[in-house]
Amino acid sequence: MKSETDDIVVNDATLADGTYWATIALVSGNDDVVFRVLKARFGDTCMKWAEDNGMTEGCMNDYHVESYPDAYVGLDKLADVTVAKADGPGTSYSTNADTLKKLMQGNKTNAPDGYTWVPFPFVVTVINGLVTTAAQYWVP
Repeated sequence: MKSETDDIVVNDATLADGTYWATIALVSGNDDVVFRVLKARFGDTCMKWAEDNGMTEGCMNDYHVESYPDAYVGLDKLADVTVAKADGPGTSYSTNADTLKKLMQGNKTNAPDGYTWVPFPFVVTVINGLVTTAAQYWVP
């Protein structure tokens, strides 16, 4: 993974192509998968940024996510998706946009044996205003 995600840039209501930190956003009246997109920094890049900004505990667990600015973007129906196993890092399952929506709703259709949905964040790739890949990121 890169040492930081891209800056949030929105032009004409469209998020710029890039790689971002994202969480699932619950949008009232909409059952599509929508992500709240944020900027994150990792490892040494994060520690340097925290030091430069006088944040002594700015990179707990080796990363930091900024809460502003943010943007919202939908999931392409043909996106490549992985979901993380809840009980520890290192295990992810490949799935698709339709199955992700079902898992979020508590439906175990097509879920791997023993998998339980957890709303961990994702690292997403946005192309032409839609998430084309979404890799769920296990966090403590």
